[in-house]
Amino acid sequence: MAKRHPFAPSDSELSAIRKEAMDFAGIAIYRFRPDGTILFIEGGTLKLLDLDEEYDDPSALVGRDIATLFEYVEQPRSFREEVLARGQVRGFEYAYRTLKGEVRWVNHDAFVVEDPATGDKAIQVICHDITPRRRALEALERSQARTRALLSAIPDLMFRLDRDGTFRDFYAHRDSDLYVPPEQIVGASIRDLLPPHVATRSVACVHQTLATGEPVALEYTLEMDGEERHFEARHVRAGENEAVAIVRDMTELQQAQQEQLRLEVAVQQAQKMESLGLLAGGIAHDFNNLLTGILGETDLLLSGMQPGTTAHERLGRVQETARRAAELTSALLAYTGRTNLQRKVLDLTALASDMRPLLETVIGRRADLRLQPAHDPVKVEADPTQLRQVVMNLVTNAADACEEGEEALIVISTGQTVVELDELAAMRGGDELVAGDYAYLEVRDSGVGMAPETVPQIFDPFFTSKDSGRGLGLATVLGIVRAHGGAIDVRTDTGRGSSIRVLLPGSESPLTPAEEASMSVRLPMGIVGTTVLIVDDEEAVRAVTRGALEREGAMVEEAADGQEALQILSRAPDAIDLVLLDVTMPGMSGYETLDALRLIREDMPVVMISGYMEPGVSLEARGAENVRFLHKPFRVDALLENIAKALRHG
Repeated sequence: MAKRHPFAPSDSELSAIRKEAMDFAGIAIYRFRPDGTILFIEGGTLKLLDLDEEYDDPSALVGRDIATLFEYVEQPRSFREEVLARGQVRGFEYAYRTLKGEVRWVNHDAFVVEDPATGDKAIQVICHDITPRRRALEALERSQARTRALLSAIPDLMFRLDRDGTFRDFYAHRDSDLYVPPEQIVGASIRDLLPPHVATRSVACVHQTLATGEPVALEYTLEMDGEERHFEARHVRAGENEAVAIVRDMTELQQAQQEQLRLEVAVQQAQKMESLGLLAGGIAHDFNNLLTGILGETDLLLSGMQPGTTAHERLGRVQETARRAAELTSALLAYTGRTNLQRKVLDLTALASDMRPLLETVIGRRADLRLQPAHDPVKVEADPTQLRQVVMNLVTNAADACEEGEEALIVISTGQTVVELDELAAMRGGDELVAGDYAYLEVRDSGVGMAPETVPQIFDPFFTSKDSGRGLGLATVLGIVRAHGGAIDVRTDTGRGSSIRVLLPGSESPLTPAEEASMSVRLPMGIVGTTVLIVDDEEAVRAVTRGALEREGAMVEEAADGQEALQILSRAPDAIDLVLLDVTMPGMSGYETLDALRLIREDMPVVMISGYMEPGVSLEARGAENVRFLHKPFRVDALLENIAKALRHG
């Protein structure tokens, strides 16, 4: 027998050392029969099963069924059969719940032994408590799950870069967000994968953030899937020689900002239009009343004068000046959309063809005029007078753009076209229109063209690039086109001429038949002996209207407002044959007066007169029958003709 070293521990000391080591490492040892009967159990097993406070002596559990000392959290595969079949099993892990409710994880190493007393087989188990490691692993998995959830909720791309710009790692919510396939990224240099204008600046940002520790932002654009996309990258230091680039796709945000800017400009334009409309409406009401008096009085005077006399010529010049003043007011009202549309279904090609002789006279020798008409009728529902004004203004504008002494060409073309939303958005007045089929009338010239910065201003009232002129031609065109629910497309280039295309909603209705020939206004049928009630707050209008009617043999009653008119009509409803009614009056408006007089006499013929039509108001919308509309300022012959027609059809 070997001699024990004087410093060697005794058997009891060795046992204590082993126990301390096993307790510290969380190791338990026990042996049981294949049926689960415990043959041997070491003290550490009691601690592992949370039974050390209940049992002081492990031998008290000998003979017990091992399965009664705990509960499986999830029933594992039976390792007893596996141990018996294979002779040993290593690394078998499972979770169990102690009888006091605590969940623990253990790692089993087991092998088959023979019971020295009986020679029967038994299973020897060495357990290792891995609960702290499993809990740490579960905590790590939860943390990783939270990180994955957080990253999946963030649309940003993330790239880990070293100092030289080599990709070490990356995160992308979708592969389609990446500029290159994902398998090409890790290990590659940013200079190899991205365009130089991005790569060079990004590496510079990495160097800056590594040097200062402060985030560095970079904005750039990339061509992806056929479209330009905008990105913002924020570079932050992630270590001594590493940085993280957090990249966000800003394309939709930039598009939203551009759309917001467009809407703000549209709102400002609408506010400008509203302000100008209110101003123009106020001017038109008063100014057209004055012009009505001037034109009417000159008409009456000229009808009684010998042509060719000095007085006749001077009065003619006065009348012409007043007419031009009326055109100026009409142009302002057209720009603001405060005009009364007399819609008819007409053919744009026929309208342009009918105007050709007049247009050639206006152009003179400045340019050659050509028509390129569509083969089939190009039908629209529109006011023919206002569309003629559109064509006249466009052709006049084109002629002014042609330089003298050179061969110039102006082409008028008509047709049908399909317009998409993005095309409409780029047009004047096209923001609120829907994509689809439109009729068009286009005026193209070979003139000097316009600079890009000039184009946005050409439809502003009083803007002109010429030395003289009012600058209301294209402004009037825009107002008329808007009033018809259309849009204008302008294409031009300096030195290469211009093309202005007017788009209007097409019509499937039959063309409106030509009007019957106008009756004579010198002897208007039905006016002689009739009684007309004139309702207008402007004395000059009442005076000239009275003079014209009395000259034709009519009798006249006058009222300065709606209340006075209703009083006159109430006294003798059948004594009045027709009411000449102003739309805009203090107190009761013309429309309110119209509704009230209908209650007194429903079939009363009415001619309504106004210097401008309020937006959104029409006689058709009010269900008015037996009513005609006459725009101020009017000539005496137009007044008499409308009264005669109202009396005849009333």
